[in-house]
This record gives sequence, C-alpha cells and structure tokens, in this order.
Amino acid sequence: MNSPSLFAVPSLSTQQLRYLQTAARAPSWTEAANELRVTQSALSQGIAELERRLGIELFERVGRRRVLSSAGNEILVQADRVLAQAAETLTPVSAELG
Repeated sequence: MNSPSLFAVPSLSTQQLRYLQTAARAPSWTEAANELRVTQSALSQGIAELERRLGIELFERVGRRRVLSSAGNEILVQADRVLAQAAETLTPVSAELG
C-alpha cells in the first residue's frame, strides 16, 4: 500500500516554467511572448494555468503592468534551478546524439 505524501506536488511542465522565467524578466508581456515565439494570449493562458496548478498568484497588477508577486519571486528561483538542472542533464545526451 502506498503511503500518502505530506503534500501534493503539482504537475508542471518546463514550458510553463520558461513562460514564468521569460515573463518575469522581459520588460513587457508583448516582448516576453515574442521571445517565446507565442501569442500574448498563449503566454497569459500558460501563466494562468501555472497559477492554477500552484494555487498562488504569480503576478500582481500595478496599474496596467504585471509585476512578479513575492510568491512569484520564490517560484522563479525554483524555476531557474529546475530549468538549469534540466539543461545540464540534457547537454550530454544532445552532444551524443548530435
């Protein structure tokens, strides 16, 4: 019998984490969407889904701008770590295949 975990870890994709990373660092959501090569709508939907899965608000509205919330900052630090680890893990595989 499986023992229950202390907390449920939401299923997240590297794409969602990249959306967060890019949106947090770009000067505007338009530029973030362009950098990711997606529409602003797709970026907004991806961030909204990430917020839903995490159960927290990642960005706050300040006037017409969206600013990373304090919880969003904490998640961004973890997203950076996860994406760096993923890149490090895949680098030898890519070199071997390429």
